[in-house]
Amino acid sequence: MSDEDCLAGMQCPECGADDGPLHIETVTKATVAMHRDGFDPLVLLDGDTTWSGESACRCPCGFADKVAAFRLPKEDEE
Repeated sequence: MSDEDCLAGMQCPECGADDGPLHIETVTKATVAMHRDGFDPLVLLDGDTTWSGESACRCPCGFADKVAAFRLPKEDEE
């Protein structure tokens, strides 16, 4: 795990949670252990995991929207 706060500036607009976990649909290159009956649930990532404001995002409270809806306004945007 990184020391970087990956959810800095993000908060659920429905319940107000800002500590995650948020389930974000990422764009990444991934390697999975594929078997005849499926794949292991753990994904090994090659490179960076990235997403954009248009990526799907869901809070454990059930609220779902694009990542942009979870971003807090910057001070100069208020």
